[in-house]
Amino acid sequence: ETYIDRSNWDRANEEINVALSLAPDDPEVLRAYGYILEKQGKYRQALEAYLKAQELSPHLYYLYIRAGNLYIILKKGNEALAQFNKAVEVAPDLPMPYDALGWGYYQLQDLDRAEVELKKAIEIDPDYGPAYGHLGVVYYVQRKYEDAIPNLEKAIELGVKSVEYYYELGLSYVFLGLCEQALPWLEKALEIDPYSEPALWGLSQCQ
Repeated sequence: ETYIDRSNWDRANEEINVALSLAPDDPEVLRAYGYILEKQGKYRQALEAYLKAQELSPHLYYLYIRAGNLYIILKKGNEALAQFNKAVEVAPDLPMPYDALGWGYYQLQDLDRAEVELKKAIEIDPDYGPAYGHLGVVYYVQRKYEDAIPNLEKAIELGVKSVEYYYELGLSYVFLGLCEQALPWLEKALEIDPYSEPALWGLSQCQ
C-alpha cells in the first residue's frame, strides 16, 4: 500500500503478490489487493477483490464502502447504494457508512436523500469532519450558501483539508456579497492550488 501511494506500481504489485501467495483468503490482504488495483484504475478487478473479502469477513463495513465507491465509478448506482446500505446495516453506530451513503446519493444527484444521510452521520458523531464537508457541498450546489458556510467551516476546523472546501466556502461568501470574509478562504485555496480557477474567479469578483 505504501508503494502504491508513492506511485511505485511495480514494487506494489510485487509485494501484494507475495502477500497473496502467503494468505490468499485473508480479507485484509484482499482489501489491500483491491486498493492497489483501484489506484491503478483496474476498477473491475478491484471490485472482485473487495467482494471476495466481503464473503470472508461480512462484518467489515469499510469493504462495502470501497465496493460502493467503485460501483459509482462504474456507473452502477443501484449496486452502489446497496453496498452503502449494507455498510450501514453492519455498522449502524458509526458515522462513516452514513457519510458514504449520503455522498453516494449526492453523486447520483439525489440531494434530498444525501442531506438526510449526511445529517445522520453528524448526529452519530458531531466531530466527524468529512460529513460536514460533504453536507456543505450539497448545500453549495443548491445555492444554499448560508447553510453551506457553517458546514464547510466546521469540516475545515475539524482538520479536513480540501481545496474544493476552501474555494466553495470563499465563493459562498462572494455570492452573499461578503468579500471581506471570502478573501481569506480563496487565498487558502490558492495556497494549495495556485491555478484553481474557481478561487481565481472569486478573487476577480471581489477586486
